[in-house]
Amino acid sequence: LRTLRVFYSERGKGQVPDATLWHIQMLLVLAFGKSILSREHCEKGPSGMVYFTHAIEAMPDIRRLYEHPLLSIEILCLTALFMHATDLLQESYVTVS
Repeated sequence: LRTLRVFYSERGKGQVPDATLWHIQMLLVLAFGKSILSREHCEKGPSGMVYFTHAIEAMPDIRRLYEHPLLSIEILCLTALFMHATDLLQESYVTVS
């Protein structure tokens, strides 16, 4: 929650924080939340797919993932779980491996 508070306090001051691995993790959590709350499909795919695509687009180079190994594992697991839940099975297995 500390990181969430810092994020909102910086936004309140008009500062735009740099994208970090934490932002990617939050996008994936939001994607899960939206997909659980709303089982609708839109033209872009299942609900929550917009957040998911933003998270995937913001994914850093693999070398940057080594800087924070536990957070990186959480992000990759969330990515694989979301793909599995939205029937992107093959992509999910590639992400896990």
